[in-house]
Amino acid sequence: MNPTDLVISGPLLLATGVALLAGFISFASPCVVPLVPGYLAYLAGLVGAEAPRVEANEVGSSTVRGGFLVLAYCLGLGLPFVVLALGARWALGVTKWLRTHARQVQIFGGVLLILVGIALVTGLWGEFVGWLRYSFVDVVRLPL
Repeated sequence: MNPTDLVISGPLLLATGVALLAGFISFASPCVVPLVPGYLAYLAGLVGAEAPRVEANEVGSSTVRGGFLVLAYCLGLGLPFVVLALGARWALGVTKWLRTHARQVQIFGGVLLILVGIALVTGLWGEFVGWLRYSFVDVVRLPL
């Protein structure tokens, strides 16, 4: 069963999952905002237009199903933004120490960069990496 058939006439729980997933995938695309009205119209059209013929007393159920799936899509699209906003507030609090000690971090990074450069030029870096491999990697099995 393809996703279109699932959304139109499949189980509502699975169709809701497909709609949430479509919203989340849309969030991952950088140019999604202009496409949202098209997606919503497509979902509403699928549920309403290509659904099996319904009787007059069942019209409300297909309308509710379409509205529910559009809501699920919107939640799938919007929840990642809310999570990012909450994570940004947390990240600002965590990085406060780095911002207050920015100069010391820059100096430490510069010294570390110079030391790694000297180690690369002298060949000590290769020996250090070899020591790390020998000390911490037990068994390496290639997947071939």
